[in-house]
Amino acid sequence: MSKFLNPLSLVGGPIMIFISCMAFWSTTLKKNIIEAKIIVDIEILNPPISCEDITKKGLPLKLRYNNKIFIERINQKKCSQILGQTTLQMLSDKEGDYFIFEDDYQSYHFIYPILFFGFGIFFIFKGAHEKEKKNKQ
Repeated sequence: MSKFLNPLSLVGGPIMIFISCMAFWSTTLKKNIIEAKIIVDIEILNPPISCEDITKKGLPLKLRYNNKIFIERINQKKCSQILGQTTLQMLSDKEGDYFIFEDDYQSYHFIYPILFFGFGIFFIFKGAHEKEKKNKQ
């Protein structure tokens, strides 16, 4: 088992750290958008006709803002909120490149990347310890 676990620990740890950094960056971006409180009106190019049969991935919405097309996936709850609308109010960053709904960010969302980072560090140390123990034998 340790023959199999050691390489995974040394490779999997840095991969987990990389993924946690990406998630942390995304959560930080959402936090900054919430704090900036820039509300923009966005045109919905394909408004939903019905909220039935939405998959787990969500319903893709094509949105236009400043003549740029964006795709945002919405779930059943958000679909029922925007049903029949042609425009949508969303929060945006200063550049107008990223958009989120007002309830897309919660402060506890930082917990997940931090936990994932911790597991990555654990796997790196576990792999290094196993490698050191193997070299002593």
